Amino acid sequence: MSGVAAHPAQVEMIKRAIEKHPDVPLIFLPLHRSHLDYIMVSFILLNNDIKCPLVAGGDNLRIPVFGSILRYDGAFFIKRKIDPLTGKKDHVYRAILHTYLQKCLTAGHNVEFFIEGGRTRTGKPCMPKSGILSVIVDAFNDKSISDALIVPVSINYEKLVDGNFVREQLGQKKIPESFASAASAIMKVLKARYGLMRIDFNEPFSLSELVKSLRKSDTAHNYTPEMRRLQHKPSSSSLFGTDVVQEEQDQRQLIDNIARHVVYDSARATSVMTTNALAFLLLNRFRDGAPLSILVEALDELRAVLNGVRDLGFTGSSEDVIRYATDLLGPGLVSKEMRNGQLFIKPVVMIPNVIELSYYSNCLIPHFALESIVVTCATLLKRETERKTNTDRHDHVEE
Repeated sequence: MSGVAAHPAQVEMIKRAIEKHPDVPLIFLPLHRSHLDYIMVSFILLNNDIKCPLVAGGDNLRIPVFGSILRYDGAFFIKRKIDPLTGKKDHVYRAILHTYLQKCLTAGHNVEFFIEGGRTRTGKPCMPKSGILSVIVDAFNDKSISDALIVPVSINYEKLVDGNFVREQLGQKKIPESFASAASAIMKVLKARYGLMRIDFNEPFSLSELVKSLRKSDTAHNYTPEMRRLQHKPSSSSLFGTDVVQEEQDQRQLIDNIARHVVYDSARATSVMTTNALAFLLLNRFRDGAPLSILVEALDELRAVLNGVRDLGFTGSSEDVIRYATDLLGPGLVSKEMRNGQLFIKPVVMIPNVIELSYYSNCLIPHFALESIVVTCATLLKRETERKTNTDRHDHVEE
């Protein structure tokens, strides 16, 4: 890996928040992409004299040697499946987990956990799992803590260190973590090129102010019982399900709203890396490939669209960016050849390769999601209007 980058202004923003609220714990909520996330967020905070958080990790990472390293880094391990038997709750474990987290918060420790519950397999943000967040909201409600500062964190890699998730995307079972797999992954990292890792800290927001705002908004809407039943209910099928703490329906909805707010902020703030831009262009505009000169023009257009609206995790000429990203992704995902004296770049369109390449492309989906919805609605309305117009003309001719 060539380096880890974090914007100095974002780090200073966190420091100012700490100075303004010295007795309030910080809750770091990253979108989860790699097992390296645990270490690198703490690494950046430590190097900038910010107290490292206690990090919630699944017990699948409690493996020899590496589990101890993570624990030394501040990790505490939680069962990925709290209830051993379906339909039977482990009340003792739930009570211990709840009490432990509340003690950590009242002692002034910062806490970090992954709001999605696990690593994204597609490159797109996952729906939030809000169980641990519900413990924090519960601690605020019962006055165990006066407030908490929620810090959404965006993480992105030019090339994913964990390999790919094609096996799981094709329906095969996940290979469990082990000492051998962890050692093998480290050796690959030392030998291969993985480019840059980017960490973006979003502006911290007060839990108390957000809760007050959401409750006021909920009261203003005057939802009927039928409307409440139609509202989304978060998953309770895993470690991070909302049944970690038994909440009333309104409380569960409040927690889910906060969790969705965090995921939205983090996804919109995720920096676009070189490999994201190239994969997006190849899969969405140039599935059959294109000469380097055409790709350079397309990347210039994309950078113009994103510039000032989204953060780009790269600089330099578009030609250099494309050449660099092509080499980084490798011949397994992107092929290149000379045609008529020009470099011709084309995605490898075998299904497993496209699935892996789409992981990098999908990073840009949140950047265009709202615009895409508006354009799709406008197109459908236009088609419907044209259909009605043609029908009226047909009826008029028949008359």
